[in-house]
Order: sequence, then C-alpha cells, then structure tokens
Amino acid sequence: SIGNISYSVENQVVFEVKGAAIFSRILMTQKRSPMCRTDLFSVLCGVDKTSYDVATTIAAMTNAFSFTVTGSLAQADGWFNQGVVVAASGVAIEIANWSQSTQTITTYLPCNRLLSAGDNLTLYPGCDKTLAGPNGCAKFSNQLNFQGEPHFLGTAAAAQQV
Repeated sequence: SIGNISYSVENQVVFEVKGAAIFSRILMTQKRSPMCRTDLFSVLCGVDKTSYDVATTIAAMTNAFSFTVTGSLAQADGWFNQGVVVAASGVAIEIANWSQSTQTITTYLPCNRLLSAGDNLTLYPGCDKTLAGPNGCAKFSNQLNFQGEPHFLGTAAAAQQV
C-alpha cells in the first residue's frame, strides 16, 4: 500500500510503500514527458535563482490582478511569465504576464490585498519547460539539465487551436 503522501515546495512527491513482499518487486520507471519534468530553481534543474533575481518596487496597483513597478527593467516581454514575485513580507505570487513597455506585472490570482504601492519586491523569471523556446531552458543556458522531450511546444500547446 502507498501512504503518507507529501509534497515539497518544488512540487516533489514523497510517499511510503508498505508491505514486505512489495520491496522485492519495486522497479524504477520513468515516463516520457513532453516537457521538462523539473521545476525551475529546483535541485534537479540546477539553475541558481540568485543569478536571476531582480529587485524592484511597486509603483501603483492598477487593478486586482496587475501592478506597475519602478525603474526601467530591461527584461523583454514575457521574461517573467510563469515566474514568481516575492514581497519583503515573504508573500509569493505567480506571475502570469510581464510587459516591458508598460513595466506591468499581471498575476493569475488577485494580489491587491497582499501587495500595495511602495512594497519592495524580488522578481524571478519563469520557465515554460521547453528546451529552446524563448522562455525555456535555453533562456538559462541549462540545456544539459533538461528532462523532457525536446520537440514539444510546451505549456503553450494546451492553448493552441488546430
């Protein structure tokens, strides 16, 4: 039987297999995955998040899901997509979209009750779990640690229409 299932911050699953006879039959299997199976900045990924963190401050909250940041961040549109914004208080929110021209971050969930103008933030870029996409493994020069099928369109494939 399988029991005591737990999840880590890096989305790793830990569980116990119980039963005397089962230990002689446990086989390690690895399924093919169309996308990289590791999470950005996890141990298996190997990318150091401190090499990519960007400090900024919230200039204004534009609506429940969006805010602008101060300074001229030079990162291209989409650089922080699927990344994380961490406030000085420790609150972390996933980034849906980054627009360089307007210095605007949009989040998947409402952030207006957790963040406010003047808050100091640390931004971390995202990874779309592809090998060569503009926001994939190549963005971090980390192709050696890619753990997926290299000829897949990544998370964007789910939203495409035929």
